[in-house]
Formats: sequence, C-alpha cells, structure tokens
Amino acid sequence: MSNLEFKRLDRSLKYTGNRITVYEDVYLLPDGKKINYDYVKNKDGSAVLLVDEEGKLIFVKQYRPVPGRVCLEIPAGSLEFEGEDFEACARREAGEETGYVPSELTFLAEVNPIPGFVEERTRVYIGTGLKKTERMLDAEEFIDVVKLTPGEARALVADGSIVDCKTIISIFAYGFDSKNVLK
Repeated sequence: MSNLEFKRLDRSLKYTGNRITVYEDVYLLPDGKKINYDYVKNKDGSAVLLVDEEGKLIFVKQYRPVPGRVCLEIPAGSLEFEGEDFEACARREAGEETGYVPSELTFLAEVNPIPGFVEERTRVYIGTGLKKTERMLDAEEFIDVVKLTPGEARALVADGSIVDCKTIISIFAYGFDSKNVLK
C-alpha cells in the first residue's frame, strides 16, 4: 500500500434505489487511522454532443429536480442492460431524446463527475453524420431540442447557464477538433 492509498476493510449496503446504490465503507488510512466513507454506485452511461451538417451543436433542454431548474445538456443516459455497448447507448439516447442518430462517433473522454464518493463512468462522444428518426422520450422526460453555434454554447458556459460537466467538456473539446486534436 502506497502512502496515498486507502485500504477498504468493510462495506455495508445502506440503500438500493432505481438508479443508485449507497454503501458505507470502512477504510484504513495510510497513517493507520480508520474512517467511515459514504460511497454511491450510479449506473454507467454515455453522452454525445451532436453536430449537424451546418456545424450547429444539438442540446436537450429539460427540468432537473436536484438543482431545481431547467438545464441545457448534451443527450445522455445510462446503459440499459448488462453488456450494452457505450457507443450503442450514445446512439440510442441521441435518437430517443433529439430525434437524431449519429452515424459517426468520435470518443472524447471517460469521465467520473464526482470521484470523491460516486462510482460512475460516462463515456462522452462527438456525433456527426446525423440521420433523422422519431423521438422516443421516456414517460418522465419532457425535453426541448435546442441548436446552437459553438460560440453561443461557449457563451452559455461562460455566463453560468450551462453547468453540466459532460456538456462543458464536450463543448470545449469540440472547439479543439478544428486542430485535429480528436483525430
């Protein structure tokens, strides 16, 4: 064990919900002390910044109960079954939420939005070569589709209107694409 690593001694299940599982772990610290540590396991998923033939970025606008506000985000969702491919998930969510399915996906990053206590992998992609399809929203989804130029999207990040980390990552990573960073 390095001088930075914790050693898990015990794990207790505290709660199981529709999307998350909450545990309380007991860890041994490098200095020999023990601590209790809350741990949340969320479903893994995918997210995709869609880019249409005119270079516009496609977002979803929906109410999010936790922050208590309408948020502008890229389409995203959880893997729906054991073994579902991340790219298939990205295409499915894009089609369901926006009515556009990308024929091309460029991998950007795998992110964990809160690594301090949440285990969740989200693979983020850029989606191009869009094909129109029928939207198929989940029963609890009420979503508007919004198209913005890259400059408009960056301005909404700068003024605090866009706060979702995977969306911010995708907007700024897409800006580097003109320099072939993603190729």
